[in-house]
Amino acid sequence: MKMGIDDSLVRLWVKHFEAEGLKGLEDKKGKAKGPGMGRPRTRPEDPETKIKRLEAENEILKSSYRCERRNGRCPEQQKVCSD
Repeated sequence: MKMGIDDSLVRLWVKHFEAEGLKGLEDKKGKAKGPGMGRPRTRPEDPETKIKRLEAENEILKSSYRCERRNGRCPEQQKVCSD
């Protein structure tokens, strides 16, 4: 072991370099092997749940906008109030 790097790791790097050049030395950990491959990060949201979430988000935004208009403040100031 030199410079804190195990010899087997260096041999692995050399093997990858000889097989693929510099591309072989790129970090491939966790990368899928093509489009649509690998485990999805999240489960797709079903349409009804998505609609409910977006409607709730829309109501929050409308409430915030009404509050800002009532208080004469612009959206950049991020004032929070309850309706």
